[in-house]
Amino acid sequence: MFIQACETMGGANNICTDKTGTLTKNQMAVTSLFIEENMHTHIDPKNIRESTLALFCEGICTNSNALPKITKTSFEHGGNKTECALLEMAYKFGFNYEKYRPSDKIKKVIPFSSLRKKMTVVYQIDDDVVRVFSKGAPDVLLDRCSEYINNEGMKSK
Repeated sequence: MFIQACETMGGANNICTDKTGTLTKNQMAVTSLFIEENMHTHIDPKNIRESTLALFCEGICTNSNALPKITKTSFEHGGNKTECALLEMAYKFGFNYEKYRPSDKIKKVIPFSSLRKKMTVVYQIDDDVVRVFSKGAPDVLLDRCSEYINNEGMKSK
């Protein structure tokens, strides 16, 4: 049986395994989250302020190129596996990326580049509110932050 499996996999370019060598489903999942100055290893949206969660998931849904397929019974990853993991988490929190994309509210997308180490999207909420969401390398993004949402839900410096 093992020999047959190896022969079948003879044309594979990449094989993903966990530390025990068990083959995986080529999917990623969010297993912990640092938000509002707290580390969550059991991610429960009830432990995050609604306003913070909405802003967080809006950023995830708008600032992504992945196009997973969502049915009543499944969430099939399609595209970048990291983006799909984030979109699946947002979906479990009640935010479906399909509501945000494609959208005339997305005014500009600056794709990820290894030089910039980030991806950015400009999203027009309404006539008076524009949000800019960036994701990427923490060493690049944190240096550019002037505020963050603390554990009291307030913007801090």
